[in-house]
Amino acid sequence: MTSVDTSYPPPDTSIREYFTTQEAGIGERREQAARYAGFFRVLFDEARAMFCPVVKEARDLRRQLVIERPERQNFYENVVRKARSNREEEKKLQVRIMCNTRTPVD
Repeated sequence: MTSVDTSYPPPDTSIREYFTTQEAGIGERREQAARYAGFFRVLFDEARAMFCPVVKEARDLRRQLVIERPERQNFYENVVRKARSNREEEKKLQVRIMCNTRTPVD
């Protein structure tokens, strides 16, 4: 009978093979620790390269909202307009909050 891996997220086979495949000289604790350290160094370098543009974009948006007054004003006016048009949802939320509030036990 063939087993099917149904875990989520599915395992990353390349990582598993990297850490479980024995290479010459890898086996002692120091060498294994060095292997893990090297893997995580590369992992974080790659993640930084991938996410730095996103972070820069978020910083630029923050700068627009905080520093550039017209953009900030337009942003919040739009938020308030949408919030006002959504009064029924706000009332439902208030009822849900009141129903979920617990009184402290003395």
